[in-house]
Amino acid sequence: MTQTDRDALLEAALIHVPFEGMNDLALAAGARDIGMSPALARVHFPQGGAGLAAAYHRRADQALRQALA
Repeated sequence: MTQTDRDALLEAALIHVPFEGMNDLALAAGARDIGMSPALARVHFPQGGAGLAAAYHRRADQALRQALA
């Protein structure tokens, strides 16, 4: 599977979730870690932390579907 910029941002932001929570602060920290501008991070996750949480859960749902197939 090819990793997109959005996937990279999701991975980077999740590292910060235990410290910042599932919110804009985690997204900003993840973007900073991978050298992505805050404006581009907002393009990938326009709903901020809510979009981050939704993407995380969609990814887990997809992994479960694949494991059960």
